[in-house]
Amino acid sequence: MTRPLGWSRAALPLVLLAATALFVLGVALEPSSEHAGSESGEHAASEVGEEGPEPAGGEERVLGLDLESPLVVGLAVAASVGLALLAWSRPERRWLMAIALVAVGFAVVDVAEVLHQLDEDRMGLALLAAAVAALHALAAVLAVRAMQPLRATAR
Repeated sequence: MTRPLGWSRAALPLVLLAATALFVLGVALEPSSEHAGSESGEHAASEVGEEGPEPAGGEERVLGLDLESPLVVGLAVAASVGLALLAWSRPERRWLMAIALVAVGFAVVDVAEVLHQLDEDRMGLALLAAAVAALHALAAVLAVRAMQPLRATAR
């Protein structure tokens, strides 16, 4: 007899896929450094902060990652979809722990992206990145919750 899928286990893959979709949307909506307005480009070039000058080619980096890179986007999407599939098909403790850890890592990068977008004065993208961060944090909580044994319900 199989036991019923708990709501945490059922919601986890959906939350991961929603976060992935919003992440891809954010990358698609973010203006590339080549197409950004000259004012914002001049503003960024005139302000060399404590972090040093902007990387060559005007790439925008968050925690050292170029989040607009097709390789990084592709790897993040593949990892997220893979973890969603694992959460759905094999909700074992070891996989749920891996999902929780990866989701926390993604949430940290997402919060850094929120701060970056606020620094660039892009409120809409900052809100979108905050939603992605919240979904990744929720995925981590759901993964931890899904590790707990299901309680028997009274009929």
